[in-house]
Amino acid sequence: SRVERWGELPYSQGTYVVFRPGQLCRYGPLLRRPHGRIYFAGSERSSWVNSMEGAVESGREVATQVAELLK
Repeated sequence: SRVERWGELPYSQGTYVVFRPGQLCRYGPLLRRPHGRIYFAGSERSSWVNSMEGAVESGREVATQVAELLK
């Protein structure tokens, strides 16, 4: 199996996000809605914060939203 070293990739520059107390509660809901034609996907906007499962969950949700727009 392959091990991905996220910290060594030029665009990810790391793995986990650390929020100050209250920060995710304050700004998290803004990540759930589109801003114009920009949609955000990531574990921070899922029910599995800071996990690969959350990133996949969020990615699927955003892909479904975008696919609906393209119909």
